[in-house]
This record gives sequence, structure tokens and C-alpha cells, in this order.
Amino acid sequence: MIASLSGKVLERGAEHAVIECGGVGFRVGASSQTLGKLPGNAPHAGDRFPWLHLKMQANGPTEDLFQTLDDTCFNLLVFGSAPAIALAGYGDLVREYAIPLDPGNRAALDRAGIAAPSFYLLRPDGHVGLCGPQVDWPAVEAYLTRWLHRAAVRTDTGAARSGS
Repeated sequence: MIASLSGKVLERGAEHAVIECGGVGFRVGASSQTLGKLPGNAPHAGDRFPWLHLKMQANGPTEDLFQTLDDTCFNLLVFGSAPAIALAGYGDLVREYAIPLDPGNRAALDRAGIAAPSFYLLRPDGHVGLCGPQVDWPAVEAYLTRWLHRAAVRTDTGAARSGS
């Protein structure tokens, strides 16, 4: 379906819609969700995550984010605090990064509108699948379970692992 400008639906599929407002298209749909409130200029669900140069580890070198991320899996980026738990049971399908907030990283994040704390679960295509101001582990696991068709279950230690 194609329509005109001013917030009209341009295309609708089973899993998404493309909305155009002021000549700019925005993707919304089941494969993307923003949890909570992020700054207006921050990347939101459905957006392509910005190209950044960041230190991925506290004492590591500054790296090109898209050269570092694996485009064959989901990538979870956590800004502002280290993950409280690790996602297990997804094998090589999900990579996790706790991005340190040194002055160089803060400057790069500020330029991109990314607040700390926040998290971004990037799909393999580099677009934001799930994001929010604080990591919502049950929501992350539900999202991954839906799209990877693998259930995560808690062990006695609180870690997640693959279920049957």
C-alpha cells in the first residue's frame, strides 16, 4: 500500500510497516521494540544503529563498532553498567558487550544521542531490535526466544541456559 506524506502508511507487511512523515521513513513492527523512554535524538527500535568508534573494553583500543560486531548474530550493547547476568544458551547467536564509559566513549555516545545507562540489542542487519534505558533481561530473553526459536531457562545460579 502506498500513500502520501504527513504520517501516512507507505507499506505494510506481516511483520512491519513503513511510515513516512515529512519525507523521512520510519520502520515500526514486531521485529523492533523500544522499552521505556530514550532521548528523542537517540537511536530507537527499527533504526540503523549509528556508526561509532568506541573502546569496547576498559583498557582496550578505540575500535570501529561495525568492524568489531559480528553481523552473523545478535549483539547486545550495554552502556552505563556491566550486565548483571550473562545470556547463556544462545551459543554464537548472541554477543554481549558492556561498553565502558570513559571520556572518549562518552563523547562519541553524546554525539550519537545515546544516553547512559541504556541498552541496544542489534539485529544481524545492524538495526535496533530492542532497546531501552535499562536492561530488561526478561524482555531481552523473550525477544531472543521469539526470533531465535530457543528458550532460555534459569539455572539455580540465576544464569540462563538453552532449554529444549
